[in-house]
Amino acid sequence: MANNNINYGSLSSMISIDTFKSSFNPIEYYNDSQVKGYSTSRLFSFGFINPAGSVLSWRMMLRTLVMCGIATFIFFFKCPDTAKTLGWQFCFPALSSSDGLIFASLVSFLLGLFQTTTFSRWWSTREKLSSVMNNISYVTILVQSSVVGDPNIMILKNKAVRWLNLTHALIYKQANREHHNLHDLGEDLITKEEAEVLYNSPNMSATSLSWVIIAWRELAVKNAINPASLVPHALTYMATILTSSQDVFTFLETQMPYSYLHLLTLITKIHLAFIVFYGGGIIGAGVAAESWGRIIFGYAIIITNNVIYEGLLSIHDMLVNPLGTDAGDFPTKLYTRNIETFTKYVLGGPILDIHSIV
Repeated sequence: MANNNINYGSLSSMISIDTFKSSFNPIEYYNDSQVKGYSTSRLFSFGFINPAGSVLSWRMMLRTLVMCGIATFIFFFKCPDTAKTLGWQFCFPALSSSDGLIFASLVSFLLGLFQTTTFSRWWSTREKLSSVMNNISYVTILVQSSVVGDPNIMILKNKAVRWLNLTHALIYKQANREHHNLHDLGEDLITKEEAEVLYNSPNMSATSLSWVIIAWRELAVKNAINPASLVPHALTYMATILTSSQDVFTFLETQMPYSYLHLLTLITKIHLAFIVFYGGGIIGAGVAAESWGRIIFGYAIIITNNVIYEGLLSIHDMLVNPLGTDAGDFPTKLYTRNIETFTKYVLGGPILDIHSIV
């Protein structure tokens, strides 16, 4: 006879272990590469320990180790024994605490202003992209609800909707300069003939949208749009799709002024160099006094400053093209799949009889 007894103690232990492990992983991924979403409660509790999806890359860790190594070399091998005993200021000219605070405040202020501009551009890109997706949905609903006619009209209607989907997908291709990689869009979205035309187009998404406008005009000429008053409304939505997508490309292709970014990077690196000297002095004094607390504190100053300031610079690099394939970029494939699913449902789903519920 089978033993149906359940060990609830073991079960609760397993649940507790899984819950504990999940508290260190606040991120939900899409296709195991891009961040789909995250739990703020997990992030604020223990999830911050997990470096996945953050600015804590292996390059940053390598730079931090190099800085710690430089500090160790300078103050363990270059400072005289008397300097180690008396303090780091006998190895290099000392900065007063007020001078160091002023310089650190200046760097922090400039980086804060820089990050505000970066996030503003990132959010504006998100808003414009949302406008594109919303208006594509509006036009899809208008086409489905207003276009009537013979089978040839229906074929043209379906082409218009397919080209709308193609316009959406091409925005991401164009943002990543993937003009040569259109075959992975699938035959349901693009034909070989269309791919050849778009291959030589300087603006693929605008070209695809122009096909939609031409199809809509032909439907209007054939009196296949009922009521006809919807014709200008759909054209307005299409114009919004075009302007919003071009705004996205403007944000992506217009970089921050190089001179400004170069100066900001330079003063950040100079600040971190001062931190190396300052932290190394604490390390040297700690070695002379045989104080592990000072040694650890010296390295902690170098590591934390490097993570904070290098991390602030890295955020710009991560957000400069949010339509890419990095972990922190927008899940563009998910966006495309959602709007394709919506379009297929609208075109192939059941049509509600309004009179039956009025």
